[in-house]
Amino acid sequence: MAGKIIRIWVSGIARTSGSHNSYRGRIVHASKYTKKWMDSVAWTAKKEYGERQILLEGPIKLVVEFYLPRPQGDYTTGKNAGNLKPSAPMYHIKVPDADKLARAVQDALTKVIWHDDKQVVDLRSLKHYETPYNPPGVAIYVEELDLGKNQKRFLDNVKEKDNLFKKG
Repeated sequence: MAGKIIRIWVSGIARTSGSHNSYRGRIVHASKYTKKWMDSVAWTAKKEYGERQILLEGPIKLVVEFYLPRPQGDYTTGKNAGNLKPSAPMYHIKVPDADKLARAVQDALTKVIWHDDKQVVDLRSLKHYETPYNPPGVAIYVEELDLGKNQKRFLDNVKEKDNLFKKG
């Protein structure tokens, strides 16, 4: 499937992954919203991408563009209510962190699009404020990178060694 780009749009307020707590001997996400967000990403990917029998096997390029809500303080009030203030920041430089947002998407797409998120070798995570044309959510672009004959042979050898370590 090398070269073909899978495009997925997931509406909603993106949540992070990375922080965990222990609860009754189980590891759980620190945020109560994380699992719901990841389930939404996985469900949307299955719906848009289809129930694939074969997951992507090679190296993957992943681009995730998050559109996050603006604070109410960025908007004017009074007769011009709802307009963006000239002083409103252009870039989203507040929490959440772009890498933790991307991690939640990677974890959600494991066993849906690819076998393991370790296959992601090229990752770009962008944060934007929502716009009238881009409501809160994430645009996900997945591309399986091309493997030459030598790389395919190398990958097969790595898989074979991984299986030996798992057995032994």
